[in-house]
Amino acid sequence: MAALSKLIVKKAKSRVSSKHVPLRTCIACRKTGPKQALVRLVLTPEGAVTVDAGRKLAGRGVYLCRETLCWEKGVSEKTLSHAFRTGISRECLAGLRGHMGELFGDSLREGGK
Repeated sequence: MAALSKLIVKKAKSRVSSKHVPLRTCIACRKTGPKQALVRLVLTPEGAVTVDAGRKLAGRGVYLCRETLCWEKGVSEKTLSHAFRTGISRECLAGLRGHMGELFGDSLREGGK
């Protein structure tokens, strides 16, 4: 009986100490990482692609690492179209490239990280 109670206490402690961390995959490099470490892009019901800073927007979401090379590859028509399973307008791509410039600033001009 005492062995059973020790086992129950041990299981209860292990559940409390290990918290589940949701993992997501970058569409450019295919590396997995914690959801909070990646940037979410969302295809809204209107068909626009936007950066979802709050991770709450409705629509299909994909994730990119916070690295210049991933953004350069990820913000291409082919990669996003495949990930979202639909065509992406050139205006949306231009908007994402603008956000990429804001996110990385001078590192884009210097050749990346």
